[in-house]
Amino acid sequence: FDRAYILFYYPRYNELRGALGINSHQVQTFVDTWQKQYNTIPNLIELYHFSQEPNEGWHFETDGTLKKLLLPFHDRTSLLYEALWGSEASIFREDSVTHELDKKLIGLLGVSELIAVPIQSEDNPIGLIIADCHGCGKPITKDWALQLTTLANLASSAIQRARIDEELSQKVGDLQAANMQLQEQQEKLLRAERLSIIGEMAAKIAHEIRNPLVSIGGFVRLLEQKCEKTAFFTESFTIIKTEVRRLEVLVSDIGSFIQEDRKSVV
Repeated sequence: FDRAYILFYYPRYNELRGALGINSHQVQTFVDTWQKQYNTIPNLIELYHFSQEPNEGWHFETDGTLKKLLLPFHDRTSLLYEALWGSEASIFREDSVTHELDKKLIGLLGVSELIAVPIQSEDNPIGLIIADCHGCGKPITKDWALQLTTLANLASSAIQRARIDEELSQKVGDLQAANMQLQEQQEKLLRAERLSIIGEMAAKIAHEIRNPLVSIGGFVRLLEQKCEKTAFFTESFTIIKTEVRRLEVLVSDIGSFIQEDRKSVV
């Protein structure tokens, strides 16, 4: 073969679109362009994604015919459709094709004979490798067809493995994210448990403080009634009552905080 194309199948639009083209007169140009664009050329996983949705960001254009290779399927009777969904190489000959889509492909390439080999993943079509002898005009032989079929099978296997690797990587990423989320939830539960323990301790302490304060307040009021109304006693009792009220407010605030904290934990 002296010319070949990769056409991707887009299920959403039910059509084939040219993605890469090369002929024997462009080999050096192809290599130079490949080296220059190496970092922007997609890997196998990205190639697989290109077969799911048209992408205008990358087309390896080394042949003017490439952009013309837009082949929609309006029915299932064309040889091109059978080649896409088949498992073997299909040879198209100008004198034997009858479907308009097959005639269009041969006309776009300007040849009397070409070969199409499917690229598949889990029996789902990814696209076709189209090859011909446009320059030399030699007839396509069974040996050539077998070699191209082997190449397409290797590409199909590589893309399949790449797709599986991507799915495994995605699952590993999902598991890692779930594990991280679980750890965060565990940390929140431990924190809530610690806060609950602290809250219970604070509630017990507040209760133990409140009881003596009630007793102190009662005794102060009793002493005020029994003792002489001197400046010393009056000032002393006022200080005691003030401090008792301050402590009562503090204990009450602690109780309110504990109640709110418990509600937030729940």
